Amino acid sequence: MNQKWIAVIGSPRRGMNTETIVDYIIEGLSGYNIQVEKYILDCSSISTCSGCESCFANGECVIHDEITQVIEQMKLVDGYIFASPSFNYQVTAQMKAVLDRTFCLNDYSKGWKSRLSNKKAIIVGVCKGDSRQMMGFTSDWN
Repeated sequence: MNQKWIAVIGSPRRGMNTETIVDYIIEGLSGYNIQVEKYILDCSSISTCSGCESCFANGECVIHDEITQVIEQMKLVDGYIFASPSFNYQVTAQMKAVLDRTFCLNDYSKGWKSRLSNKKAIIVGVCKGDSRQMMGFTSDWN
């Protein structure tokens, strides 16, 4: 059975460490018949969550931009790779925008419940520093 995953790369720097690591992961997953489509986030057309809570009713975000396609793919695929370099001890602004916009994938009608099920994820944090502390909260955002 072929699985489909997506890779969301929070680094706007193409071909650098974060994307290189994700490419190695994709290569490894291909040995398990897992196809991965990459989304590299840049700053050109990403809107942040406005907190309007319109998504409470139907799980659909009212903002339509580059992240809309990522969210729609998240509903369809079997798994995700989320990768971000550490910018100021945290994920990049682009990755944070994606994470905030996935608010629509949760159902808050009776507490909290994900609208998605049986998904797998690989979380990747990349840092130039030489210690775990240099990562800050980059890999703790899951």
